[in-house]
Amino acid sequence: MKQVDPLTRKITWRMPAVKICEAAALKPCVHAFCRARAKLSRYTAVNTLSKGKAGVTLRFLKHADNKSDGFLLLDQGEKELHVYLIDGGLATGESFSALLRLRESILQANGLANKVHSPRYKLHVTLLISHFHIDHVNDLLHNVLPCRKFLRVTAAYFGAPSVFTKDTNHFTLHNGDLSHRPNFLRIAACYQPMMEKHVFAFGESGTLPLQNGKIEFFMPPKDWGEKQTADFIAEYYQQNDPKKVYESLSVGVVNANSLWMRITSRGQSLLLTGDVTKRFDDKEEAMNQVIAYYGEKLRSHVVKMPHHGLGRNQTVALIKAHLLIPGEHACVVLTGNKGEEIAGDTLREYDLPFIGNNQGEIEFSFTEGGLIRTAKGAN
Repeated sequence: MKQVDPLTRKITWRMPAVKICEAAALKPCVHAFCRARAKLSRYTAVNTLSKGKAGVTLRFLKHADNKSDGFLLLDQGEKELHVYLIDGGLATGESFSALLRLRESILQANGLANKVHSPRYKLHVTLLISHFHIDHVNDLLHNVLPCRKFLRVTAAYFGAPSVFTKDTNHFTLHNGDLSHRPNFLRIAACYQPMMEKHVFAFGESGTLPLQNGKIEFFMPPKDWGEKQTADFIAEYYQQNDPKKVYESLSVGVVNANSLWMRITSRGQSLLLTGDVTKRFDDKEEAMNQVIAYYGEKLRSHVVKMPHHGLGRNQTVALIKAHLLIPGEHACVVLTGNKGEEIAGDTLREYDLPFIGNNQGEIEFSFTEGGLIRTAKGAN
């Protein structure tokens, strides 16, 4: 496992308030105490100290695990920096460390290096969550949310839970809406009680303005946890291995319900597709439905390959036909370490340019001339 920086290693996070909240009778008292403490705390928002050229950058963070997503979106304005952490990945510390390093660099640039360990200086962060699988949110649960000493999570945007949470005939541990989602809300209530929650219903879209652009959200038109669509997903697993119906059906449902995000700035756009997948050539699946429902609104100059780059041939065909805008800076991004190994030949067959973060962190800068990418080497 990759080591994180010394500042991170010095911090040991414990969750006593969360443990106390497991006693239902004490929960209202603990939450009231946490809200009062957050309101009374006095600190300086490190974001207001950040100065630099106005613009938007998106970092595809390099993760130690083969299947782990975490992206850092920075929106620098004239007066402050807005920070968005998209998903977050497993609790290996990459996303968490990126936030701490950003906070530290801002303090050092303002001659406040001696304040790095002071809770009087907090970095404001907004969370954007595609879906509640462990490889997307575990760093939030174990590191980011509990770090009230240095981080203030101001808001979180995510999709509605599936009705599949009511089905206990399957392996519930892999059902993110039944396990990691309530854990996220419980930990946030204790450590980030002032966090605003914005939940998108199925079929709902929305826009979050940036200082230099906007983020658009696209929720699938229907819940794939309903009986008819869940039976369709189960049919696939039944063909491969009957045992996987019990273990993986909830995984397929939560993946299909991923919240899509499109970042636009200076005439350039980048689309994040979560873990939606497509398995059949001749059947309507979640990816088909999202494309049909939102149409041209999804077209972008850069597209993240769904499911960490582990998508199949059918996924690549849809990207070329409906999602990627052709041009000099057109690109498909593979976020899994084995993405190129699995999808590379198919992308070449369809003549689609691509880049993978198996070699390190990738950063896209939104400019008038196009989306400029740079690779920063291992994180």
